[in-house]
Amino acid sequence: MFGVFDSPPVDREGLKRWIADRYADVPFIDGGALASWLADRSRPAPVVVDVRSPKERSVSMLPGAIGANDGAAAVAALSTLDPAAPIVVYCAGGMRSAKAARVLIGAGHRDVRNLEGGIFAWANEDRPIACEGRATRYVHPSDDKWGALLAHDRHAWTPTPE
Repeated sequence: MFGVFDSPPVDREGLKRWIADRYADVPFIDGGALASWLADRSRPAPVVVDVRSPKERSVSMLPGAIGANDGAAAVAALSTLDPAAPIVVYCAGGMRSAKAARVLIGAGHRDVRNLEGGIFAWANEDRPIACEGRATRYVHPSDDKWGALLAHDRHAWTPTPE
């Protein structure tokens, strides 16, 4: 469907198909399924890993998430974790986390999933996000292009450098 050198489309459904086409080996989980899993005390909670940049993570993260800049950093951060432990990886829209999930799978983790739509979809669905342990509604929009996937009222205010 998409060529090898195509840029990913910047619309939710197009991006979802683009990622699924390139990362068919990476299982996905949607926001509703993850929210239910996190609320279900009868199942072991997944380790949630945010692979966005430190600047993006400084605005908000899913509560309890671990920050890692990429797949290699996630492998290092989770090196003592049982390889069968469930892991959910996310980024802004799903591309970086799909790549990181593939790296984790390649490192021997057997239950890794990519959060479909990333934190943008999660926030757009009005699911909980936090900044320094306190609830917030704002997300770093990544940049103008990718920020189009995030509801405008969810964009974090970014001060202009002086």
